[in-house]
Amino acid sequence: MSASSNNGPRIAVVGAGLAGLVAGDLLATAGANITVIEKARGPGGRAATRRYDDGWRFDHGMQYFTARSESFRAEVARWCDAGVVAPWSPRLEGDAESSPDPGGSLPDAGRRGAGGGATGAKGGQDQDRDEDHATPPSDPSAPTDAWFVGVPGSNAPCQWLAESGRMLLRAGVRVDRITSTSDGPRLTMDRAVGGPGRVRYAPDQSIVEALEAMAFDAVLVTAPAPQIGPLLGDAPELADLVRASGAVRLAPCWALMLGFVRSVDVPWDVRRRSDGPVSWMAREASKPGRHGPADGPGESWMVHASPDWSAEHVELDRETAADRLRDMAMSAFEEAGGRPGPEAPVVCTAHRWRYALVTEPANEPCIWNAAVRVGIAGDWGLAGRFESAFTSGRALAEAVAGSFDLMSGD
Repeated sequence: MSASSNNGPRIAVVGAGLAGLVAGDLLATAGANITVIEKARGPGGRAATRRYDDGWRFDHGMQYFTARSESFRAEVARWCDAGVVAPWSPRLEGDAESSPDPGGSLPDAGRRGAGGGATGAKGGQDQDRDEDHATPPSDPSAPTDAWFVGVPGSNAPCQWLAESGRMLLRAGVRVDRITSTSDGPRLTMDRAVGGPGRVRYAPDQSIVEALEAMAFDAVLVTAPAPQIGPLLGDAPELADLVRASGAVRLAPCWALMLGFVRSVDVPWDVRRRSDGPVSWMAREASKPGRHGPADGPGESWMVHASPDWSAEHVELDRETAADRLRDMAMSAFEEAGGRPGPEAPVVCTAHRWRYALVTEPANEPCIWNAAVRVGIAGDWGLAGRFESAFTSGRALAEAVAGSFDLMSGD
């Protein structure tokens, strides 16, 4: 696509996850004027990293991702060259020398073949994983099940795209409704603070007012599918978009962040189980670019509950969920070490991903309605992988570029 221009169509992208940022980046490069709107304080979506002032860091959403298609492998190679992504070869419980056969990337622990670092997939063929995983993803001989992570956190590639200078990112503000008008779609912003799905801190009122006053030529929505219908409101012209996303089903995932003063003495970095309430446990220090007890406040561990446990306990308060998951994780450590488990964690915090697992995808990479100039995209369109978000965002960008007669290409 050609170099960007401020004279091109003005397009709003709702959501600064990978799908939205890929769509925005490609359209900006093609000549569109892109504004990305994100209700969180920064980009990434479920490729999320929690940072604390005292140095603790946790990748509490996506645990890793794979690169299988040629286009995504080329993009991952670009990220590796930029230093924001690197291969990850952790020691796996039960067979530290076997290569995993992961299902994907997003936080859907325990489910094979539909995204999520924490799948219940079997081990792969015997091979030197460290050598294989170091193979650049752009190399056709590189394994398509190699694991990659963002550096220094899971959200690094999204942060890198957002900071490219080709798009304007407005974070900490939430779109409440998209209305179809004769002049194109218009935004109504949410001024409320707190509560499910809302911003945690008071939004900048000058930004809110500017976004509402702005006339957009198109709006692209990359929120989780269940959140799209309310955004589109009751405009009859948008009903088709609502119905198209209505068949998608997503499930929750409880994530637990544990911080220990000393390293946990177990012979693995990753424990995956397809049965039981805990499906994923990972030593964060085993990932490239992470701190361990020697150079940080301690050792961070991520724990994901199974889909069944998460669904059954989705309405628990965070403190209760954290206590229950901590007890189960400590039992797993004790079982693995054959001795009393580690000392009590100094950090123990739970996070609920209400829309984490794509159990029924739309089986469409994106939806673009040229008549009302509104499009929707997301990993839920395909298979819930990080790569699915990339593919969906790219497909939507190509559809929009065709409608606006923007120059397209690689």
